[in-house]
Amino acid sequence: MWTSAVQGEGSPATFYERYGFKRTGDSHGNEILLRLEISQHQRGRRATSGQLQRQAALAWASVSPPN
Repeated sequence: MWTSAVQGEGSPATFYERYGFKRTGDSHGNEILLRLEISQHQRGRRATSGQLQRQAALAWASVSPPN
């Protein structure tokens, strides 16, 4: 899974990193690219589909505007 974030004060990059996203070293415009490897859990075990869904929902909720 990929995402991007601007750098600087108030950047969500550290939020994404807490959930396992890694900086790729690349950028898109003025945003850094981050990638989450979803085939493995952070400790090297396979993640269940429920864990992946929760992880994706948390990341999505942080960047989605309320309805």
